[in-house]
Order: sequence, then structure tokens, then C-alpha cells
Amino acid sequence: MSSSASTIRFRRVAPADRDQLLDIAARTWEGHDYLPQVFDTWVSDRRAFFGALVQAGRVVGCGRVYPFDEKHGWLEGLRVHPDHQGHGLGREVARRVIAQAVSMGLRRLYFSTYFDNASSMRISEMLGFHRFTTCTNLDLRDLADDTQDAEASAAGGIESRSGMPDIAALMSNDWFFVPAEIRDRARYFPRPLTVRGCGAEMLLADNSKFPDHLEIAWMAAPDGRLPPPLIAAAVTEARRRGHRHVHVMLPEDYALEPFTAFGFRYFEQPHDVPLYTARAEQLRL
Repeated sequence: MSSSASTIRFRRVAPADRDQLLDIAARTWEGHDYLPQVFDTWVSDRRAFFGALVQAGRVVGCGRVYPFDEKHGWLEGLRVHPDHQGHGLGREVARRVIAQAVSMGLRRLYFSTYFDNASSMRISEMLGFHRFTTCTNLDLRDLADDTQDAEASAAGGIESRSGMPDIAALMSNDWFFVPAEIRDRARYFPRPLTVRGCGAEMLLADNSKFPDHLEIAWMAAPDGRLPPPLIAAAVTEARRRGHRHVHVMLPEDYALEPFTAFGFRYFEQPHDVPLYTARAEQLRL
């Protein structure tokens, strides 16, 4: 890194950092960063650690450690201001966030990223992380303008009930993933609804970051193809809740075609969301 490490501090984000962090968000993902939606929640959550990388009195980066329990943690929100990129600060943010997680006693860490974030993946692998699966980020947008007759498609043989299935499997809510070994899952899936039919099953919930999104958080289909009537049921439920979008992180062993045929779209390419993990003893800080 070009600047001395002594000029850099990593501390908790304070409410007064809002403007500086929202400036970073405005320059991230073409202004579509989720950081503005979660800033207040993250600042007030003292169980987690939302950290700011400060250089010469300015916030130049950030990152968050969220503990699922005493041993497992999720890393998210790692950002570096575009004006300060290319000087080793990405690695410094990652190193400080991971070191914070280890200091909290966490023994296994997880995070997700985007396929074109080569720097993030390179840094993470240098620090000891490895990819364990890949998903496809899919969105069905503007349901009010959708001409599909979801009510008719969903009719017949589809059952739903409030609550979550009693399973141990990887689940997702937006870009946040809950590993299979985490037991206390209900907190991550607001207003859960389990839907069954056509030999398959799925979990629906409100999206934790965007209030106008319904999340397909988990699915089980023996042949890796979620039946169209279940997808239609998700659309019907989204409309019932007053949502305008349906989102899913589709596992890599599931077929895209049932979703794309229904109007779901990925951003730039399929299989675009790699998930990484590392055990504490594997880390090279």
C-alpha cells in the first residue's frame, strides 16, 4: 500500500459518517448500491461490527462483520471510495474486516460477490478464502405491468402455509446467504411462506433490503427445475403483498429456463454470484 499503515484507522461507523458513506454508495454499482437502505440498521446493530476505514480524517472504505452465532460470520458491504482505489486499500479493508471477525471469536466466515469483481476475488483468495458455490442473480421487475395471468397459472395443486420448512440448507435473502449449519433462521426471512406443489417446494419471504421485493429464499425440486406453477405462485404472492419485484439467487444446479421463460432476467451473465468461505485457521492476514 502506498500510504503508511499508521495513517489508517479502522473504527466503528458512526451516524456522522452517513454523508461520506453515501457518497461511496452513489459511486458503486452505478448508484444502485444497497448501502443507503441498510445504513441506519447497520449503525445501530451493536452485535455486528460495521467498520470505517479512515485515512487522513476521511472515510475511504467500509465493511461489516455479522455474527450468525458464536462461531459463524458473514462479511458484507466491503467498499473503497473510487477515488482511492488502486492503492492497496481494498486489501486493507478486507484484512481489517477479517481480523475484526477473528477477534470476535468467529471460526468460519462467508461472503458473496459479483463475477466481475476480480479484485475482490483475488484478494479474498490471497487471504485464504475459497469459492464453494455460485448462484445466478435473477429479478422479475415491475409486476404491475406484467401481463402474465399468475393467478390462473398458480391455481390447482399448490399449497401454502405460513412459516419455514424445517431443513438445514443454504438459503438467501437478497445478497445475504444463511449457511446450512445456522439453526436460528427465522430472523432472516420476514413473513415466511412455504409453498408446495408439483413435487417441489419453495420458501418465500420479504426482501430484507428492498421493501418492494419478494424473495424466493430456497427451493427444492428433484430434477433441478422449479415448476412454472410455483414460480407463478411466487408472483401471485408478491402482488398480494403489494410488491413490484420478485428476486431469487438461483443455485448453480437449477435450470434457468423456467425463470427466464417467466420474464426473470440476470444482470450481465448467468452464474454471476460466487460464494466464498474460509475457516479461521486458513486465513493469511
